[in-house]
Amino acid sequence: MATLSRKEEEKDLKRLEILNVAKEIFEKKGFLQTTIEEIATSSRVSIGTIYNCFKNKETLYENILHKISIEFIKVFEKDVLSQKDLSSALKKIIEIRFLYFEKYRGFFSAFFEAAFEGAFSKNENLKNSCINFRNAYLKQLQKIFKKYESDLKNSDPMYLALLLEGSLHAVISQKILEYDKYSTSESIEKIFLIFKNLIK
Repeated sequence: MATLSRKEEEKDLKRLEILNVAKEIFEKKGFLQTTIEEIATSSRVSIGTIYNCFKNKETLYENILHKISIEFIKVFEKDVLSQKDLSSALKKIIEIRFLYFEKYRGFFSAFFEAAFEGAFSKNENLKNSCINFRNAYLKQLQKIFKKYESDLKNSDPMYLALLLEGSLHAVISQKILEYDKYSTSESIEKIFLIFKNLIK
């Protein structure tokens, strides 16, 4: 196994530092209002160093999204696929979705802002990263509903996955916009009870 040179190690550390700083700024200011200059200043590096590590702002954002999505899918596979029944799996799915919303609240606010403004449509790689993350997640949801298909009341696993994600997305969007009067735990329980009725 090849080992990294000292120079490569330093570059990797610098990349990680820039990513961490960029994530914080995206969370506070949103995707559209964040500039490479601001990220460079906060990272205490030159603009040239940023562009040496990342092609542009979209690539920076894409790297952060990729890291979060890998973490999310790993947690999903570990905590949801291990559940012994559909009811427990369903509750865990909803809890994890809200957990990640709370953990990365500012980042997802920036994500929705950029998506609504069409900023991602201008960058194919970033748009495809978002689509790939969504598709990987929906496949995991379908896998759960397919596994317990015999426990469902004549419902199609694919449509259940889409309905559950659509419901979670809508409620989280309301929370981002601060239109939702319920606490996170109350929202989790309300969504769970609605979908629990689909189980025999």
